[in-house]
Amino acid sequence: MTEIKTRFSRNVGLGMRTTAAFSLTIVVALLVAACGADPTATPTPRPTPTATAAPEAPPWQAEWDATLIAAQAEGEVSIAFGGDPVRVYRPVLDYFQDQFGVRVVGPPGSSRELATKFLAEQEAGRQTTDIVHMAVFGFRTIYANGGFDPLPPEIFIPDILDPATYWNGKLYWATDDNQSVFCHASYVKNPVVSSYYNTDLVTQDDLDAIQSNWDFLDLKWKGKIVTSPGDQDGFEAMVQHPELGKPWVTKLFAELDPEYSRDRQGIADGLARGKWAWALHVGGASRPIEELAQLGQPVSTFSQPLKEIPGMEATTSDLIGVAKGRPHPAAAKLFVNWWLSKEGQMKRQELSISVGTNPSLRVDVPDDFGNTKVKTRKQAGENYLFYTCDQDLKDGAADAEEWTKATYLEIVGAKQ
Repeated sequence: MTEIKTRFSRNVGLGMRTTAAFSLTIVVALLVAACGADPTATPTPRPTPTATAAPEAPPWQAEWDATLIAAQAEGEVSIAFGGDPVRVYRPVLDYFQDQFGVRVVGPPGSSRELATKFLAEQEAGRQTTDIVHMAVFGFRTIYANGGFDPLPPEIFIPDILDPATYWNGKLYWATDDNQSVFCHASYVKNPVVSSYYNTDLVTQDDLDAIQSNWDFLDLKWKGKIVTSPGDQDGFEAMVQHPELGKPWVTKLFAELDPEYSRDRQGIADGLARGKWAWALHVGGASRPIEELAQLGQPVSTFSQPLKEIPGMEATTSDLIGVAKGRPHPAAAKLFVNWWLSKEGQMKRQELSISVGTNPSLRVDVPDDFGNTKVKTRKQAGENYLFYTCDQDLKDGAADAEEWTKATYLEIVGAKQ
């Protein structure tokens, strides 16, 4: 029986406690005799040791045990992570593999590439993916093509689907059906616009002058910014923000003449070489930029809180769903129940190799536990705009995305 299975089943050590109590009684009796007790005295009857009852197994234990056996028979689970998470989470996945005897396969590729592969396999009726754990573009593409099964029927640990388990007493879903893609973690964004800079080109006076997300769009930075292309997802956070909105995005595209790139490493290298002063809203390029900073390259993250309401987002590290037609259904069920449990989320924050794992949305998993950054942690009493998974905001995400694409193509196309 594995360590985790035992811990889910019941506390161990009953036999050890009973033996210890019995041994202690004998020792006391011997000590009394050694101190001069009357050898002819009538022996005092020793109380019979009382065994401590073991805690009852939880009601879902039988399903856990049956799922574990079936998952081990299947042998593996294939998870489409997309990008960095398959590397960042490798120690966590190895832990799961060692504990439960189920191999975790993480095919290489970006969310875009893996989503394309997923749909091709779906069309051919030969799906190789069990679980989807990728960025917004990937899961939206798969969801739009009917690639997910509902997640709730796969969950048998009750607190996973109990709103009281989560921040603000809500369940967070990234899809409008509230059952396909679950948000289990997130990060706080303040500033709302993810911002990185070249330390040789941006002075301390420049940094001190930035008090608002609007200050990134000072015309002094015209032609010195790299950002993501507006024809892909991600700008909804700015479009929907009540203090930024469409005017902010329009000004970026129309007046700042930024360079557009999806090349994460190329963005990081270019910023370090001084090709640009700022990298704004560059998604997955954050990790290579931070890695270059750790190597002493002239790049840094702008982390000063700004005056607008902070945002909160879930990324490729934080979203999970089960694939329709998955080849290893038992292994997928085992993984999602463990991954979304308290223990799974604690191990996710503890063992991930990146100092920057997003904090869990579970209230019983501390934001400051493990490898999370201070700036990504939720603060008690603070108000956040949770674009990715809050029902009120995600309902407007599709319209914001379509508007961004149309505006980007109109402005950039006119300049070409």
